[in-house]
Formats: sequence, structure tokens, C-alpha cells
Amino acid sequence: MAVYKTTSIKPLIARVIRNTRIIDMTYADDIMEWIGEALDRCMIRSRLEKTYKVLTISNHSAKLPCGLVSLSGVIYNGRRLRKGTSSIDVRIQKVPISELKSYFVTDTEIQAEDINSQNINLLRGGNIVKVDSTELQDNFYDLSYNYIKTSFKEGQIIVCYKVAPIDSEGYPIAPDLEELREGVFWYVCSKLVFTGYKLPNSDMTYAYCDAQATKFFRKAKNIIKAESTDEKENQVQLRNNLIPPDNYYESFFTGGEQRKFVR
Repeated sequence: MAVYKTTSIKPLIARVIRNTRIIDMTYADDIMEWIGEALDRCMIRSRLEKTYKVLTISNHSAKLPCGLVSLSGVIYNGRRLRKGTSSIDVRIQKVPISELKSYFVTDTEIQAEDINSQNINLLRGGNIVKVDSTELQDNFYDLSYNYIKTSFKEGQIIVCYKVAPIDSEGYPIAPDLEELREGVFWYVCSKLVFTGYKLPNSDMTYAYCDAQATKFFRKAKNIIKAESTDEKENQVQLRNNLIPPDNYYESFFTGGEQRKFVR
């Protein structure tokens, strides 16, 4: 089963405080950090939330949005902006059009209606739109820690990215799963014991708590990563689309390679 419901980590904080009988609130900030570490061990990137933000480029750069975990794409003037190479300074040089063929599909034989919607992303960047503007073809972006840098000096871009979800109070949101809650609890307990805190049960050593956390994290990961029936079917269809048509290899040198096969 896949997990689609989420919950705030506030109940996790309450569980730690209640079950450990902790009264030394100097641990409060540490507990928040430890819960974040525990979630990092179990969160799956595909379950992050998709979002976007408009950034204003000034002097070839703009600060990346807060909360960004992974960058999915950059849009400039209605078209996807390609990723540049780290060896090229965005301020002094643009990449010649001849070097873009490995990213943009330039085969005029391939038409939009010939592309199956399930394997379109396999086509070198997924862009089959003919670009008439040389300026649009030449522009690119690069990343530098907290900033995105572009080959154009001024303008606006849309960054599409994924973030870790939070609630209305700014607390992180986690999958609503008992195995995950137990794993987080035992992870925090292991950190408390490591700092010298005495848990109510003397048998709860660091090794015991860490082993319990590992066990529950493993269970939670298996549940979180499980695909729904529709997701499994989508993977089957994607692989089926890669099967070449009958006599594809026999007719390869007679023009068969020019035909797009759509199931």
C-alpha cells in the first residue's frame, strides 16, 4: 500500500516527551533537530510536494527559494531553460547552437502526434517544440549553492521544484504511519541516551534504541515506497512502449527506423 495521508510532527514531539518522562526542557531544541534527522532517514523524494516560484534575475543571478529540496526544471519566456555546463561562466559566454543537439530533439521526422505520452520524457529533455529564437536556444542556467545563475543578465524565470511539506505553524509534515512514528521515537531515544540521559527503563541502552529505530524505519520505508495499482500499471505501460515493432531490425536499413511505433 502507498501512504498518501500526512500528519504534523507535533504528535511525535508529544510522544517523545510523554514516553520518556523528560522534564529537562533544555533538550527541546535537540529533540526538534533529532526528529528532522529521523525523517531524513525515512522520507522518499517522490513523496515531496511539487511547487513553483517566479524569480527575478538581477545581474545574472537570483537566490533559490527557501525549502527547496530538488530542482525539477526552469522556465524562461514560456520555454524550458536548459542546464549549462559548470565549465562555462554564464556572464561571458553562451554555448553554440551546434552543441544543443544532445539536449533538444531536432529530428524533423518526429512529430508531436507521433509521441506516446508515456515515453515523451525519454526524448532528451522532453522538448519537441521547434525553437525559432536563437536567443532562446543559446540561454542556459547554472547552480551555485544558494543561487541560480543565468546567461541573460535581467529577466524573470519560473523554477519548478520539490519541497518538504510543512503545516500552518511551520512544523514538518510526515507520512501518517505508525511504523514511522515508532522509528522516530526510538531514534530520538537513542540520541537522548547517547547524551547521558537516563530513560525510565534501564534496559534501553543506546544499542537497543538504535536497533529498534532501524527496524521500524525499515518497515516504514517499505510501506512508503510501495506503489499503488495505477502506478504499477503505469510502469508496465512505460516498458511496453520500449518494445520495438515487429520486423523493426529486419527493416532498419529500408526506412523502418524513421517510423514511430505507438501502441
